[in-house]
Amino acid sequence: MPRNIGADGRTVYRAVITITGPAGAQWTQYEGPYAMAGHARGRVAFWRTYMRRAGGDATGRVEQGHTVWTPATEEPNR
Repeated sequence: MPRNIGADGRTVYRAVITITGPAGAQWTQYEGPYAMAGHARGRVAFWRTYMRRAGGDATGRVEQGHTVWTPATEEPNR
């Protein structure tokens, strides 16, 4: 499903979430991009609550970035 996230050179945000499952396994997942930092913060809060109820733990942070669009067949300029 397409979303309009305002990713036309403006700042975008993502949630970086480190999850520890009930058995102790740990992994990191990335969610986004989002047009507003609050949406990414909401995902961090969701995972903290969800994992606490499931017997695990989650921590996270919000990162910001700027989009650079290139044709999919080319490497982006860095």
